[in-house]
Amino acid sequence: LPEKERDSTALLTSGHNLRQQLLDHVRGGLIAEGKLGDSSLTLQTFDNLNLTTQQLKQLSSYAPGQLLEVFRYQPSINLPAGRYEVRGIDPNSKEVEVARDGIRQRFDPLHLSSNAKGLALKVPNEIDVREGDKLIWTTNDKAKDISNGSKIDVLKIEPDSLTVGNAKGEWKLEA
Repeated sequence: LPEKERDSTALLTSGHNLRQQLLDHVRGGLIAEGKLGDSSLTLQTFDNLNLTTQQLKQLSSYAPGQLLEVFRYQPSINLPAGRYEVRGIDPNSKEVEVARDGIRQRFDPLHLSSNAKGLALKVPNEIDVREGDKLIWTTNDKAKDISNGSKIDVLKIEPDSLTVGNAKGEWKLEA
């Protein structure tokens, strides 16, 4: 696309794999044009599985290494708000074992209330970023005054960090 049209164009796909293929193709073109920097930095990320409450109630939805984000206290499984690493699945007791700050807890996902809101299950992933990349911030960060969905530009890549920014400011992040 002509450069004027790029910022106002949306590319929509029907799934994660197609989205990744499209992103790789577009980024390849931007790299070839010299619009993205030469060096890259690999970042560890987590992709939201976007599961329904019914899917979150199924033991088969969970696997070690995933991240369970609890946005508000879940009394039916006694999990306070926070981020939990899924450590294991016990098919005999039908429980999921999670850990946070070195403390392990177990819960039966079938005990989630049918209107359990405020949970997200995420899988680990990696992304390579380059100077000039445009990213979407996917959590609220009050300290940086960045809200979920904010557009962020990658301004500088260093061996173990990157500098990102938007109209509100610039931030150096450790990789």
